[in-house]
Amino acid sequence: MFVDASVIVAILAKEPGWAELLKRISGAGSPLHISALVRLEATLALGRINAVSKKPTPELLAVARDLVDSFIVEISARNVPID
Repeated sequence: MFVDASVIVAILAKEPGWAELLKRISGAGSPLHISALVRLEATLALGRINAVSKKPTPELLAVARDLVDSFIVEISARNVPID
């Protein structure tokens, strides 16, 4: 199953429906996959959510990156190349 950036953001930001998304990911019978672009988009989106002016600081982006990376490790998702 390919996990999109919007799913990662919804879960980490606890947007409406996040628990159902997490349940679906947790119950996936197949391996989970992400791409480098998913990682980047999720990091930027989380950084913007927490930014006052919608322009995230380097510090906010670092925190967002760590959250995204930790989540990806937690769900055991693998990076796949997109070409």
